[in-house]
Amino acid sequence: MQVERAQFLDEVPVSDGGVGTISTEQTVYECNVEVTPIKASRTLEASQDILKQAYLLKMWVTKRYTPKVGSTVIVKGQRLTIQNLTFTDATANRYQLTGLSQ
Repeated sequence: MQVERAQFLDEVPVSDGGVGTISTEQTVYECNVEVTPIKASRTLEASQDILKQAYLLKMWVTKRYTPKVGSTVIVKGQRLTIQNLTFTDATANRYQLTGLSQ
């Protein structure tokens, strides 16, 4: 486990200069997260496929931002897609995210 800076990105509509809009990714929240790589089993079937690295991220709950499944987070220069979002315990003070490299 190590603590790293994380950037959470969301698709934000931006004017295209005319009457329409286009979606661009924009950093909507930054915080420190605990990062733990999830070890995958190396079976014959798994070694034949390209494995994506999975990470377990833990962060404090805040009123300013709530992560969403499917959104993108950048940690240690890697773009991760949030696959799962739960609370670490019954007090609901910390989120536990599962991120899969893109």
